[in-house]
Amino acid sequence: MKNPRINESLIIGVDFSKRDDGVLLIVGRQKNGEVTIINAFQGKEAFDIYEKLITTKKGCGNDGAVKTSGAMPKMPVQR
Repeated sequence: MKNPRINESLIIGVDFSKRDDGVLLIVGRQKNGEVTIINAFQGKEAFDIYEKLITTKKGCGNDGAVKTSGAMPKMPVQR
């Protein structure tokens, strides 16, 4: 894959309350205050993706800390 010019944030939702195939990871994209579900994963695949997303890689010059300019602004919620 070539280096695409993408600058966006994705919303990840997880539900591990049921430890069998009820494990679910949902990926959404927010645009103009509206969230669109773009993908969903279930079972072991969902848990494996979740683990990758939350695990800090070692030895990449990343101590796990993220520097921000302050509190994130509240996002509008459409109902």
